[in-house]
Amino acid sequence: MRIMVINTKGGCGKSTTAQQVFCPYLFGKGGGKKKVRLVEVDEQNWDGAVFQKSDVIDWQGYKLIEMDKLISEIAENQDLVVDTGGNITGERCLQEFYERGYINAIDLFVIPLSSGEQDAVNAVSTYLKIIEKKRDARIVFALSQVFDVDEKAVRMQFWAWEKAKENLKKTKEIWVPASFVVGQSRRFGKTVFEIAQRDESKIQRELMEAVEKGDSKKAYELSNKLFLINKSRQWWSYIKNQVEQALNG
Repeated sequence: MRIMVINTKGGCGKSTTAQQVFCPYLFGKGGGKKKVRLVEVDEQNWDGAVFQKSDVIDWQGYKLIEMDKLISEIAENQDLVVDTGGNITGERCLQEFYERGYINAIDLFVIPLSSGEQDAVNAVSTYLKIIEKKRDARIVFALSQVFDVDEKAVRMQFWAWEKAKENLKKTKEIWVPASFVVGQSRRFGKTVFEIAQRDESKIQRELMEAVEKGDSKKAYELSNKLFLINKSRQWWSYIKNQVEQALNG
């Protein structure tokens, strides 16, 4: 599956959605046999470079002037996530794909947005730009930094989106919970998915040994590792279920 993560506004969760949600999802869907290619298009900041130690993500950054190289990635990779930059970069990337005839190679468009009013406006604008270029486009909206996954709480947090989407056809959404595990995984150059897969049994044994020896500092560090693994599993389990419901429901 080839996925484009796009919103013409910056700071709405595009990179987190691409890196932490859809790259691991495609990796798991493929049986974990091959890294998922993540192509990041940005003129200034390549956020995905932090994942060069990842066993899930195969990252490459491009600028718009390197569009020929970017386009070649489409033919070379059956599983691909394109993370477009914000503002004019996202618009130009979409337009280039359209003009070069590659827009139809994108199987899914994901539009992330946070809870601000401008995010909602730009999400609708991005949706309309995609539909204009590919009428049968498959589109999912990713609500970023969700504080409370209770439905009423989500609708209240994203009140601007609730109002903005009234004139759209039935929309599909995923909710991406705000969590410290996202930042912690980046600290290690890994995705939350990878942290969640770690075998905690060795850490648990080491923790008990540290407790027996009275080494409180080491015991504290090991306890934190276990806490991170368990919280990462909860986060990823929720995300995976969200994606599967949006794509298969």
